[in-house]
Amino acid sequence: MKIVQAIILLSALIVVSHAQDVNISGVVKTSGGSGLAGVRVRLGKAAIGTTTATDGSFTIKEGVDLLPQSHHAAFNSCLFSVKDNLFFFSVTKHTEVKVAVYDCKGRLFVSYGKDFSEGSHSITLAHFGSGVFIYRISVNNKAYIFKSVIGTTIYRGPASTLKEIDLAKRAKATSRIDDALVCIKEGYQLYRIAMTNPDSSGLQITMVPLDTATVKDADGNVYKTVRIGNQYWMAENLRTTKYNDGGSMGNACQFYNNTTDAAAKKKWGALYTLNAITSGKLAPAGWHIPSNAEFDTLTKYLIAHGYNYDGTTSGNKIAKSMAATTEWKLSDEIGAIGNDLSLNNASGFSALPGGYWYYGVNNFTQQGIQGFWYTSTPGDPSVGYPYGWICQLWCVNFDFTWYDAASVNCSVRLVRNN
Repeated sequence: MKIVQAIILLSALIVVSHAQDVNISGVVKTSGGSGLAGVRVRLGKAAIGTTTATDGSFTIKEGVDLLPQSHHAAFNSCLFSVKDNLFFFSVTKHTEVKVAVYDCKGRLFVSYGKDFSEGSHSITLAHFGSGVFIYRISVNNKAYIFKSVIGTTIYRGPASTLKEIDLAKRAKATSRIDDALVCIKEGYQLYRIAMTNPDSSGLQITMVPLDTATVKDADGNVYKTVRIGNQYWMAENLRTTKYNDGGSMGNACQFYNNTTDAAAKKKWGALYTLNAITSGKLAPAGWHIPSNAEFDTLTKYLIAHGYNYDGTTSGNKIAKSMAATTEWKLSDEIGAIGNDLSLNNASGFSALPGGYWYYGVNNFTQQGIQGFWYTSTPGDPSVGYPYGWICQLWCVNFDFTWYDAASVNCSVRLVRNN
């Protein structure tokens, strides 16, 4: 796909009336009818939202009228530029920067933003197909507009020297949005509703607690479990040091950095060898190590039911919904696991970045950054990996993936027998 290669910035912005106003309100309640506080309510694609009050009420209001603005002092004058889908800029003080992208008819494609400290920064702009796209950059509620054009040379001069373009005919009003309202709170099932009306009030939303239980291993450890679709998963990493027949696992089980701390063992779980995985004796009765097909079932369910970070139901962007709300390294990438951890774990899977131990290197690595879980599906010797498959979550990724892997010691999650 070709990327945006050039921008034309406006030195003096013109009025575009009501390209997209968002005004959505309602109440989130429990199944018993009580208001539910602390729910993260957001529009997935627009990436705007709020948190419910003590009575469960919320209002999401985002006016994106494009109004005339003078040059904003927070921006240095010479660094408005785009290269390889990165928007480069500098700010002279702590600044909130938001980016909204529209097509030439004024339809909102995506919106996102964050706070930036003094200095030079960049924001990754979304890739789109051919045509003209209008970008609105808000800096502390002051706005600038530029349009992107494919296949021309980038302009890097000061904003004040750029030619004004006529957006009034291009950015027409629209009364519809294509987004999803998503409600996230740990301990409750994700709530998703498609939104087409940007002005919706009086929404009544009921959130249902996750279906949870417990299971015990051969060591006597008790684990939380969670139902996701028609599957029941452990919501913690396995940490047993005994097989289900009571025999010791010995070196087939180890803990990160060989820790002896009980709290660390409980939090992160153990790392297991391939011999432990293939022993057939790792799981307690009624449970088993999931196959690739079972992880695939989990993935497809989450995607189809709106667990992508932006509320969409296609593409694999479910990593945030599977990752726990703590311990992950922070990331600036919108939609990544490490970006705003409070939006993680909508599924209740509670995945932690337990890292792994790699043969040949004899080293523990990646704790806090990546999580790896063995599957029961054998590897493919024809491609050089006769060992097994490993699932992966990474703090900067959007997706949940698995691949044929060299031999490592990594975490295990169990799934209940049908």
